[in-house]
Amino acid sequence: MNSIVKNWKPHCTGSGAPLINSKHMKSSAKPMSISRVALALVIAPFLAACAADSNVRRASVPVSPVSVGEPGDVSADALAGAMLRVGFSPQEILEMGPSIRRSLTQGGGAQARRQGELVALFSIWQSALYVTSSDTGTFVVEL
Repeated sequence: MNSIVKNWKPHCTGSGAPLINSKHMKSSAKPMSISRVALALVIAPFLAACAADSNVRRASVPVSPVSVGEPGDVSADALAGAMLRVGFSPQEILEMGPSIRRSLTQGGGAQARRQGELVALFSIWQSALYVTSSDTGTFVVEL
């Protein structure tokens, strides 16, 4: 038997709990290799860039423009009817409707979110408003 184990006596702290003598123990922890450190240093800037990406930040705003379709004007009545069909409340229509109309006028499309979750996509194509929702599917409103 190893003389260290045979002659081992616990050292006590002031509280009476034994203290293990660490100079006789082998460490099972492996030192981090240089390649792992280099990989972590390379990945960190890419992860930081995700936070600055406008697509990542876009998920938190209720309405965001999408460049699809043809920019065009949608009447407030037509948009309100489409939003009601998708399931928006009257209050949500008042809050998000102007932003959706502006996005459709500028870029031809809009995404509407509720609590960060995508609810509906709106786009204009050949004088018609196309609306897609996971609840109602896709439908067309003639303009």
